[in-house]
Amino acid sequence: MTINSKYPKLAFFAIFSFLGLHAFSQAVVQVQLVSVQISNNIDCDGWFNDSDFSFEYGATDNTLGYTNNNPAAFGLTGDFNFQYQNGNNGPWNNTVNSVFFNHLYACPADVPTQIDITWQGYENDDPFFNWDLTGLFSELRTGVQSASIPVPPVGGSSGVLTYSASGSSGCGTQTYTIQFEVFTIGAGAVTLLPDNICDALEFNTNTTYDIAVCSSNSLENNEPRGGDVSNNSSSSWFKFVAPASGEVEITTDLGGTEVGTYFQLYHAADGGDCVTGIQPITGTLLKDKFEYLSHIEFSDGIDALGLDPEAQLSFDACDPIPFFSYTKLIANETYYVQLTTDGNESGMVQVRVNDLGGSPASGDDIPCLSSNVIVGNNAISSLSGDTPSTTIDFGCAFDGGNDAAETGTPHGNNDPTNYHAYDYDHPSFNNPVMNESVWLKFNAPNSGRIVFEADYQSVLYGENNALFGYDKRFAPGIPSDYSCANLEFMNEDEGGVNGFFGGDESAVISTLCLEPGYDYYGMIDPSNNLTPLSTQEIYGWLYDPSVSDPSFNSPGNDILCLTLQDTLYEVPVILAGTNPTFQAVSGSNVLACKEYLAGEPNAAFNQSERADQTVWHYFTAPPSGAVEISIRAYVGMDTVRYNIYELLNGTDCYGGLQPATYTEDGTQNTPVITPVITGSAGYDGNQESSCCMEPGTLYAIQIDGGSPGDEGQYIIEYILEVESDAGEPEVTLANGNNIQITDLDTAFICFGDAFTPNVMLDGIGESTASFPDCLDSGFVIHNLETLPSPVPNNGFETAIIDFIQGSGSFTNDSDGTGTNGNPLFNAVYYLSAAADLPLGWGQFVCNTSDAGPGMPVVYLEQLDPAYSYDNATCTVTFIANGGLNGFYGTSYDFTITGPTGDVVETGQINPGAAYTYLAPIAGFYTVDITDGACSTSFTYDASNCNNPCVPVTNSINVEICDGETIFLEGADQSEAGTYTDLFITSAGCDSTVITTLTILPHEETNNEYTICEGSSIQVGTSSYDSEGVYSDTLQNINGCDSIVNSVIFVLPEITASDEATICMGGSFDYNGTILTEEGVYTETFTTPSGCDSTVYLSLFVTEPPYGYEAATICDDSIFVFGSNQLTESGIYFDTIQSADGCDSIIRLELSVIDCSVDLQISNILTPNDDGKNDTWKVNDPPQIMGCNVKIFNRWGEVVFETTDYNNDWGGTRNGDVLPDGVYFYSITCSDIEYTGSINLLRFKK
Repeated sequence: MTINSKYPKLAFFAIFSFLGLHAFSQAVVQVQLVSVQISNNIDCDGWFNDSDFSFEYGATDNTLGYTNNNPAAFGLTGDFNFQYQNGNNGPWNNTVNSVFFNHLYACPADVPTQIDITWQGYENDDPFFNWDLTGLFSELRTGVQSASIPVPPVGGSSGVLTYSASGSSGCGTQTYTIQFEVFTIGAGAVTLLPDNICDALEFNTNTTYDIAVCSSNSLENNEPRGGDVSNNSSSSWFKFVAPASGEVEITTDLGGTEVGTYFQLYHAADGGDCVTGIQPITGTLLKDKFEYLSHIEFSDGIDALGLDPEAQLSFDACDPIPFFSYTKLIANETYYVQLTTDGNESGMVQVRVNDLGGSPASGDDIPCLSSNVIVGNNAISSLSGDTPSTTIDFGCAFDGGNDAAETGTPHGNNDPTNYHAYDYDHPSFNNPVMNESVWLKFNAPNSGRIVFEADYQSVLYGENNALFGYDKRFAPGIPSDYSCANLEFMNEDEGGVNGFFGGDESAVISTLCLEPGYDYYGMIDPSNNLTPLSTQEIYGWLYDPSVSDPSFNSPGNDILCLTLQDTLYEVPVILAGTNPTFQAVSGSNVLACKEYLAGEPNAAFNQSERADQTVWHYFTAPPSGAVEISIRAYVGMDTVRYNIYELLNGTDCYGGLQPATYTEDGTQNTPVITPVITGSAGYDGNQESSCCMEPGTLYAIQIDGGSPGDEGQYIIEYILEVESDAGEPEVTLANGNNIQITDLDTAFICFGDAFTPNVMLDGIGESTASFPDCLDSGFVIHNLETLPSPVPNNGFETAIIDFIQGSGSFTNDSDGTGTNGNPLFNAVYYLSAAADLPLGWGQFVCNTSDAGPGMPVVYLEQLDPAYSYDNATCTVTFIANGGLNGFYGTSYDFTITGPTGDVVETGQINPGAAYTYLAPIAGFYTVDITDGACSTSFTYDASNCNNPCVPVTNSINVEICDGETIFLEGADQSEAGTYTDLFITSAGCDSTVITTLTILPHEETNNEYTICEGSSIQVGTSSYDSEGVYSDTLQNINGCDSIVNSVIFVLPEITASDEATICMGGSFDYNGTILTEEGVYTETFTTPSGCDSTVYLSLFVTEPPYGYEAATICDDSIFVFGSNQLTESGIYFDTIQSADGCDSIIRLELSVIDCSVDLQISNILTPNDDGKNDTWKVNDPPQIMGCNVKIFNRWGEVVFETTDYNNDWGGTRNGDVLPDGVYFYSITCSDIEYTGSINLLRFKK
């Protein structure tokens, strides 16, 4: 089969596919002339000859306009073919079966849906051709006929379609018939060049590729477009990797190219993939593929004569000649070719990328291949003649001006010349044209500071340099996570020429806040006046200035990994029960930075609420896992933001030096870490607590200012361990009784009753519970007599059957199944006070959680009487179970109330035993059953009882003490057994009583008692006041002897201590007693348990403090000192009251001088509104008018400044009251300066 196209060269095209390349739906469409015929016998030529008949026919698709493959006369007279028969007047029929339309449609969108047919028939009289060349030598013409044939599916046929038409002239009328058939044949797999750059095909060098370029391709929003790409709004892409030589030829000027071509060449900073621009955490596309392209060059396929439309370019020079040669490419780098056709035609293109051989260009042309420079601490520079840190050869660097290469202004439109991988708005920095820029890289030093200098060292040419770092939008990541293709501009400088012309001889960038562990990239751009004859080397100097010029160093705890290496920044935790060994840890965030690349969390969510100048401290979590931290802002800082984080794996830091991102596992694959404590504080400070820390684990404290630019000092006043004690429980029962754990008693809960748990108070009325406020209190019911130690993470939660978070009551409404919330009946459980996290309370997974000792609790089964009434015999039978006596197995008491409201029967009944009662009269009866704790009752109807005298038999149980007798069966009985007696009731009815006699043995009980020291307890007739075990014989409730063994415990007297301080000469009211002297005093109180509590008071008397004051007055002035008016120099003493209310002795050194010769300045300030020294004064304010007056604190910070001082400063800073202390002043005038100190004392009036 022969496949043809619009262009003759396609006759030699073979169907093919590339291994691994994607194939699309394509087709070959053929149109075949089946036959032609004439129907009538007509001789239009007369005696000269018989008639000559001809058919002209053509086909055109409805997509690309393809027509007949080989038209008559090469198509010069039209795109048609013809069939004829000469010398035959007809009729005749010729079978042709000839394909005249045969085209490949490689682009799916180009496959036609119909073929438009044109044909005509006529009698031909042309003397030279078998068709009427001019249209002047024919007759019997049909005129041009048209028809449309739908294109069938691949593998199908339209079938033979017949068309007829007639033509007439003077010789008659002839009918012409023509037949066509259309076939669609599968085209196999023809390679299409994709229009999506991310699907670009990769071509190997020195290999020829045949591809189809489709006019239906489109452009993406950010896709570059220039020349024919812009005209066509269409392009296709392929890519290749530059060979080791860097010298290539890209050509489409090959035999298989059937259309005119145009291409643009781009370097891809991100290589051959399309994933570099994706944010690793969110998956958001930050930069599409086009943002990584750097424009190189284009070819529009027109040679010098304008004849050859097939694009071709060679890149093989280091110093190219404009329009004739081009700079070689960078070895092993990926380049993209954007290809389109002239006039946006679909067609076949043959492409080849040839390796021309030769030596490669310098890799310093791009940042990803730039040389690494070691950064030292010694200050070096070009001006000092120091050896450069690096020398870079730019002889073969790409010189694209502003229209090409890697670096340039961000593109604001789709012009290809505006595409650069690295955005740098150089015109705004006085660098109008980019030239043969080269790159270097270095690893940021621990100080985060760098000085980067570039110098061409020429008296004729200058230079420019720029600094780039990783794009923070791709954070967090460790250094190896970042791509050198994702860089952002940071800083730049423009240098000048060297030598006698003077000026800025080199380009110098000095910057800070670089992130240690991460690479940074320096770009150097030589002057645009250089020629290939100029020196092709440029020099760079880099050093860390932190040693030679430490004035701009960040704080030593600016970087977390460096902070952990210095114990200076550790905050010791004050363990519970110990005294602090230090006062506070302070620091400053002035000049501090932030680790953006590692993903250091923001100190606050809103940018307006943080400074992004963070520093760090650290501490070790104490055994309890809970701490309280106190922190406050100090000098210069308005608000301190703080967050506390657990370190990676409990010991490791986050950041580029680890390396680890600030995420849960230190990689990009997990969420950003969250703080265990977060908060803010002003000058007055704030306290926060945290629970559930892992003991022994390191935690980091992040410190930041409260708004942009908020920097200054802060103080971590302390970190204190907080222990948890859930406390000791007590319960209030439904009957109002209170049981405490110290009673060593069990709380029995009747069914349906509620009981309320609480935490006991200690001997001085304080709660026995103490735990941090990050926990919630509550109570748990569990089955463990002894709690695990520790309680958290030890399986305790599996022993809990019910709980209350906070306060409330438990109710015995259990179903007795032993499931959650349903304790077993008559089983011993334990009630404990507990403290646990608010979320997930009762799980006890927090190290700080706690549960206290348990007191026994028993849920009693419901006291449930089962009864039945027999109306025929007027008897009721009932059985009782449950309640307290059901737990102990002892008998219940019952009463039966008759219809008249009188009690007609009382007695006892054992659990599970039946009791029968005969109703003597008709009516309703109520039976009440109780065991002393729980009770129940029921009423039955005996109103229909008509035979109250039916003999009945009652069974009763009787108990007597051992040694006693009872009259049964007519005799005194002393032995256990069953006895039967017959009685006559008051109604005259027979009643048989069967008595079960039980002999009660002597009982022995054990009791425990707790008494206060010095008191006693009565047991029977005995009284005991000391600890011990005692035995007494008493009579129990049954009247039997009972031996009572008593264990006596004596509570010791509770003591407490307090301290107070008074001024010398003052007094202290101690519970009505006036004390004036130092000493230890005692007072006795009564505790809630009724015992004495002794409180010891330590009273201290404060000696009067001494103060010092120096003053200078003029010789004609009076100095008022207390109640004295002084006019002479000397030392004086006076007593005043200080801020704590005590007397303070002030020593005055008064100097009296002649004021006519100099300015007199006060050195004391007491702003207490007493009219004396309430403001700082000079004797002659007009004398210093216009002078710069400053007042400093002891840290050298300016707290007040003015040039118009008029004795109005009263010891404040921006309206805030300053603390007492020594301050310093300077008064700077044009010809003299005054300095000295000011004593600020806020004495009471």
